[in-house]
Amino acid sequence: MRPIKFRGKRKDNGKWVYGYYVKINDRCFIIPNSATIHTYQIRNRLILGAGSTSPKLPKIAGIVEVIPETVGQFLGFKDENGKDYYVGSIVRGVKCQYNDDSCVGTVYYNEYQAAYWVHGKTFNILLGTANWWEVISDIHENPKLLKEAEK
Repeated sequence: MRPIKFRGKRKDNGKWVYGYYVKINDRCFIIPNSATIHTYQIRNRLILGAGSTSPKLPKIAGIVEVIPETVGQFLGFKDENGKDYYVGSIVRGVKCQYNDDSCVGTVYYNEYQAAYWVHGKTFNILLGTANWWEVISDIHENPKLLKEAEK
């Protein structure tokens, strides 16, 4: 079974944080693996707190608010260099017959086909085997790289 983890850029400083994803109302949070989670049972319901200031509600020490657009799920495998694949990763085809940016694309999830795909300038292809691609960046870290590849 693959590990379920997410990443997102912190709202306060823009650095990546990794862990569990939680959405509360319109706010998005990552609970790092190192966070301390306190649960309380109130009226037969298990409650998790997200930094609540109310003394009656529990808190999660270490919960981090993230920029919603930057949240991406780990795909469950790594490229041949040991980098994790996430939704939003920019990848290059390692078995590509061209030496230009024509084999560069972004990883996205197609909900209608329940599969991960790579979208590039001239292709839209099922992600397939992890060793076909190498992670070279991320759409949130290096959007210029993707724009150059799409020219």
